Amino acid sequence: MGKRQLRIFRTDLANHQANLPGREANILLTNQTTLHGYILKLDENWLFIRDLRRKEHKISLTEVEEIMLDRETKF
Repeated sequence: MGKRQLRIFRTDLANHQANLPGREANILLTNQTTLHGYILKLDENWLFIRDLRRKEHKISLTEVEEIMLDRETKF
């Protein structure tokens, strides 16, 4: 199966807020650092994720450039 990327930019986060918790994602920060992990919670000012080493991170939404999600396709 193939994969497609869904890119959610900072300005669109409010529209996707309900669908993000529990999803595995790559988070691109404004300093060009990428974090990988599972989204725990997203509120008006903060994004909470847990990385693969089970460490939790609290990231200000002003530092988030975009969130990238992978989804499988049928082909």
